[in-house]
Amino acid sequence: MDYKKNQIIVLFTLLLTLMFLLSACGNRTSRDDPYDRTTTLDEMNDTTQTTVYVKENRQEDLDEYETRFERDRERIQELEERRDALSGEARMRYDQSITSLKEQERNAQQMLNSLKQSSQDTWDDIETGFQNMMNELERMIDEAEAEFDN
Repeated sequence: MDYKKNQIIVLFTLLLTLMFLLSACGNRTSRDDPYDRTTTLDEMNDTTQTTVYVKENRQEDLDEYETRFERDRERIQELEERRDALSGEARMRYDQSITSLKEQERNAQQMLNSLKQSSQDTWDDIETGFQNMMNELERMIDEAEAEFDN
């Protein structure tokens, strides 16, 4: 009889332990388990909205950079036209400025193309490089314009 009583106590203890564990597990969410890789619908929606937002902002930035680049390209063409009206030593002096500007313009175009094709992971680094390059190009154009005006 003691044997049966001990079996019942052990089974009852196991049953209570199992019920406790199941109830504890039932209160957990996927965010509680660092190894749970399931994604909830809300998490998917958040990710999708973030991706759309990033793509929209990225496209706005690219449009702005394209406009900026084209404006600078037009300024360089104006300088080339002004140079073409010159002759002799003056023209040779401005040829060097124009050559430097055209080289910087080519580099900026390559950087802009890289920016268009960049992943989200590399976007920030390439964008920073492009902005620095454009700032330098615009500084060079300003100097060339001032030189032509003198």
